Amino acid sequence: MQFASNSHIPTPPFYGARVVTDISLEQVYNYINPVVLFRVQWGYRRQQGMLQHEYDRFIEREVVPIYQHYKQLCMENDWLRPLVVYGYFHAQSEGDDLIIYHADAQTEWVRFTFPRQAHTEERRCITDYFASVDSIQMDVVAFQIVTIGPTITEVMQHTRTEGNEGRFLHLRGMAIETTEALEEYAHRQIRLELDIAAEDSPYILDLFHGSYQGARFRFGDAACPDLTGLAKLWRLLEPGRIGVELSDDFQLTPEGSVAAVIVPHPEARIFNVQSS
Repeated sequence: MQFASNSHIPTPPFYGARVVTDISLEQVYNYINPVVLFRVQWGYRRQQGMLQHEYDRFIEREVVPIYQHYKQLCMENDWLRPLVVYGYFHAQSEGDDLIIYHADAQTEWVRFTFPRQAHTEERRCITDYFASVDSIQMDVVAFQIVTIGPTITEVMQHTRTEGNEGRFLHLRGMAIETTEALEEYAHRQIRLELDIAAEDSPYILDLFHGSYQGARFRFGDAACPDLTGLAKLWRLLEPGRIGVELSDDFQLTPEGSVAAVIVPHPEARIFNVQSS
């Protein structure tokens, strides 16, 4: 199924990759999902028999001050260092392949292959949201890699060695959710640059549920599972410039680094691809 044949293709402000190092941690904090942080990462769930208003009061009086403490602690000690490398590239689809072109928009640079749904009527694939090689259109794709740096991992390891499991779990939750927040922040900036942010919900909490134009697929997700594709992404973004490295088994280091493909098409949505 091809969605992109007659769609509007946004115009990026540049082609190629750029590094962003001057990101305010306070800005990134605005994109943290407190529900996930408090309940999932930190385990502050409503106990059996506790009324909702009692739980809300508990969160406000007990958990929010803990959150403010760890936010401030990470800022004062420079434990979380948001860094991003991202870029825009000429692209076309060919079946289940996404072809990335050099700046001349003619010479193939790299090619990513994505899985297609086998057990749904739509049989979706990421490439469906890009103009095909048979069309007269040249499409655009964005990629991003974000990291919060290695320091927080070192602090967490030291904390665990000291036997302070509670502090470790709180720091770990902050690291995970700050990375998620940085992903949302960077993706939001891409939508602004592509001039497709008009559909963004005014409420940041809604952004966590995809209330914006397009979709973001992490490398490693079901719709983008081939981690060997990261080696190709390395050629496009050169993430060593923000201190991110790729191990022999295609894992990103430091811990708390995430790579994604950004699909601008208005009909693009996150979907699952089951392994057959």
